Amino acid sequence: MLSSLYMQNDPIYKKSRAVVSRPLKPETLILPLKAGSVNLNQVYLLNETAGRIWELLDGQRSVSTIVGLITQEFEVTSAEVAADFAKLVSELQQLNILEEVAN
Repeated sequence: MLSSLYMQNDPIYKKSRAVVSRPLKPETLILPLKAGSVNLNQVYLLNETAGRIWELLDGQRSVSTIVGLITQEFEVTSAEVAADFAKLVSELQQLNILEEVAN
């Protein structure tokens, strides 16, 4: 079950323009483009599930939509996906490479 915060708001997120990503199946590589919001000396590697979530963070899909898609694609429970999603979003926001879109 999604956390109450997500259930109330069902936010939408988008990737920062300060990074680009490249699929390296099964992982995804995130590369910084400019200083300020991210460390130019770092690259970020996402596992397969996190990479798919990253791909779906397009500024149009809500959290509940993404959780539903990941639940179906990876045959895991929505509670597992919601927990992983919340952790990933928190980490990406701390890196300043993910933004919440007003919905």
